[in-house]
Amino acid sequence: MKVFAVCDSELNYARRLAEKLADECEEELFLTQLFDSAEAILEYHKNIRIDTVLLGDKVMFEQTENFCETLECFRKAGIRKIFVLSSEKKPDEKLKGYKIFYKYQAATAIVKEIVQAYTQTSAFERMNKDNSYVRTEVIGVFSPVNCVEKTIWALLAGMILAKEMPVLYLNMERYAGFDAIFGRQHDADLSEVFYHILHGEKAETTGIKDAIQNFKGLSYIPPIRFGQELSDVGGDVIVKCITKIIELARADKLEEKLIILDFSGSEEEHIAMCNMCDRIFLVQRNDCITEATVKAFEWELEVLSEAELSGKIHKVYTGVLREHLGDKFLDLNLEGELGEKIRQILQGEGLFD
Repeated sequence: MKVFAVCDSELNYARRLAEKLADECEEELFLTQLFDSAEAILEYHKNIRIDTVLLGDKVMFEQTENFCETLECFRKAGIRKIFVLSSEKKPDEKLKGYKIFYKYQAATAIVKEIVQAYTQTSAFERMNKDNSYVRTEVIGVFSPVNCVEKTIWALLAGMILAKEMPVLYLNMERYAGFDAIFGRQHDADLSEVFYHILHGEKAETTGIKDAIQNFKGLSYIPPIRFGQELSDVGGDVIVKCITKIIELARADKLEEKLIILDFSGSEEEHIAMCNMCDRIFLVQRNDCITEATVKAFEWELEVLSEAELSGKIHKVYTGVLREHLGDKFLDLNLEGELGEKIRQILQGEGLFD
């Protein structure tokens, strides 16, 4: 059941609104939960994933200086939809990227507006200044330790989601083996894209588009094929270039509207890439050694004051692969047990109906 969080500085108002929403929806769309602070929402989200937040414009975290910073904290925590209750008929211009409801109106009217917005707004959509929708979500498929099945999981997830929207898949692994996985040779790769971004010898978007390949509707840029070359690039450069690609996508300069980042490790640049993601699927083998390693990673996040990342991490397990490398390899696994398992997970996350 998807959780819909309601929080407003006027607690009695928020309680009545939450009750009205619950009565209207009868848990068919979501489970309504009332909160008395922004901090309480994120604390709950660490254990039970919150799908949507409806937040009054006077609610803020203690450490944030303004309401927009508070909204950004929720976005970084991986909450899919963020709605705003405005105490002003003409809300702040800075809030144009969010769905806004004027709070001082008839309860039946505002509930109708909220339910309609909930059912019509995609998991990936926010409002642009011209009232057009632009998808912005970045999904990380990650493992703190080497897990070769993770890349297959990420590719299959990308192929499934590509049937719903344009997807760009980026792989940051050494020795990804794409020639064998796809059954084709690749010429240009991510290193050339990085070069164009850093040196500007070709328009950034042109350099990216020239490198993009397509497989069964999934757009991807072949990963850097030489491990030493990936080391030479350096973590800070990798983060800078991936950030630029995300910025271009969010500025609607690329056709692909959803980015999947496939990466592993616990170095500083990998933590930085985790922070880029709106949600993260942590792919792991189902054994005690891997579980212990993942727990050590989670402990490290707490030590590094990165505990908020845990709110957007969803642990998933690898499945049985059909081992026939070549042009049918991904299709076989997409149609098999693993593909069905991934499809159910993505659907359960609300990534498609």
